[in-house]
Amino acid sequence: MTPTALTLRLLRRRGYLADVCERWVPIPDKNIRRDLFGAFDVAAIHRDLPGVLGVQTTSLAGLSARVKKLRSLRAVQRWVKAGNAVQCHGWLQRASKWRVKIVELRADDLCPVIVEAPRRRRPARHVQGELFASEPG
Repeated sequence: MTPTALTLRLLRRRGYLADVCERWVPIPDKNIRRDLFGAFDVAAIHRDLPGVLGVQTTSLAGLSARVKKLRSLRAVQRWVKAGNAVQCHGWLQRASKWRVKIVELRADDLCPVIVEAPRRRRPARHVQGELFASEPG
């Protein structure tokens, strides 16, 4: 599944009305993907929350770059000042299950706040053998 499809599924399960708001712009010899205001792949509304949620979706590896990109856009600053919310969803597949890290940009300075993160892997348990195990003789 694509990060966008995973985000749509997550938001809909959480009660949002969500849809893709990026589009393909045809250019000779290639197509370009254009995000809403150069920032958002998905827009969502929730009946219990004011405003519109704009979401940028990516892999977990690309999350910090996308957060940095969103923080630099004037459109995102206006979006937040208008009473809307901004999130970045970074997706990771571990043991055939998809996990998400959600970073929300808040306030006028668009300070990134982690609102959800995948649990860290537990280290493998290694059993140490006996230090002075006697050898069969």
